[in-house]
Amino acid sequence: MGAPIQMKMETIDESTAKFTLSRSVADFIGQKFFSKRDASESPVAAALLEIPGVLAVELCGNEVTAVKHDDAPDWDTIEPSIYKAVNTMNEQAIEPKEGASADSKADEITFKLVDQMFQEHINPALAGHGGSVELIDVQDGIVVVRMMGGCQGCGMARVTLQEGVEVTLKKAIPAVKGVRDVTDHAAGANPYTGGGQR
Repeated sequence: MGAPIQMKMETIDESTAKFTLSRSVADFIGQKFFSKRDASESPVAAALLEIPGVLAVELCGNEVTAVKHDDAPDWDTIEPSIYKAVNTMNEQAIEPKEGASADSKADEITFKLVDQMFQEHINPALAGHGGSVELIDVQDGIVVVRMMGGCQGCGMARVTLQEGVEVTLKKAIPAVKGVRDVTDHAAGANPYTGGGQR
């Protein structure tokens, strides 16, 4: 099963607390749950909502934000239940399939998170330059990409990838260790030049 997930609690206010975990428990970015029915596809969220006093939870990669009733116990009292629920249900959720390794399961979860980031944040930002980044694979935490359109052959492609895409991914998804570009930039037919596309 691996080592238990470690957890650091930060109290936002009397009713809200954020728990930063040592690894991801969600294969999506920022989803709120208000009932067990909402959490039918998230065993971790469902378990958290069973804790007495917990009204709602939001999962975002390795972060859990919880909201409690005003008359519920304080967060220091609730924290052990949060820890137990996260570890118990996450172990069941990430149990590797027969023949699959834990590392491959982790890469599969990371792939889904990265793909969502590309669709919702990164590629919309690059669209202004006529470019995009295609997600090819995730291998041991390394995101393998191919740059497309105006990004293919652009002189700033490396900077965009390392200081833009990679930094954004690492900040949002702690499981990301780096980004590897497999683009054939020499074949770029319409690179972005900063003054309009050629």
